Amino acid sequence: MSVGRLRDVARTLFVCTLLAACSAAAQSNLPVPNAGDDEWKELGTTPPAYPVPAALMKFPTSWTAHEVLIDTATLNIAADAIVRYTLVIKTAGGAENVTYEGLRCETGQRRVYAFGRRDGTWAVARNADWRPIEDTRINRHYFEFWRDLFCDGKTPERRADILRHLPLGGRPRQASNPAAE
Repeated sequence: MSVGRLRDVARTLFVCTLLAACSAAAQSNLPVPNAGDDEWKELGTTPPAYPVPAALMKFPTSWTAHEVLIDTATLNIAADAIVRYTLVIKTAGGAENVTYEGLRCETGQRRVYAFGRRDGTWAVARNADWRPIEDTRINRHYFEFWRDLFCDGKTPERRADILRHLPLGGRPRQASNPAAE
């Protein structure tokens, strides 16, 4: 057989093998992921009453000079397992940022539902997509909320436990080095 003929036979075998593999995959009984099949559904939410100073509780953290405060009146764990809360960040320079947010323990994600205005009203967030929580300096509080305060693994903590641990900066954590205990 000539080299050209061997090449043609090899190509034909390759194409036949590829087609057989595709056909077998198309006929398999493996489920195809479908975004519509997700059983979890987020409940609708509207921004709560604007925070009042008496309901704000400081979340102590060493990562920033800013004050990180949670409005305890808005802290809620709904049936969709999302921890919703109003967050107030007071900067060292006197600025104040107010947001109504949600944190999903199961996926380690967060989202902003609304931004607070100076007049005490809310502006609904235009981009309210779920975002992964990352351990970065600028967003360290979200990571600490997820790891130390709002979640017990993939499950939300009870509201009473969150309120108890909030002024402590979260739950006491075990030392990561067993020899250090």
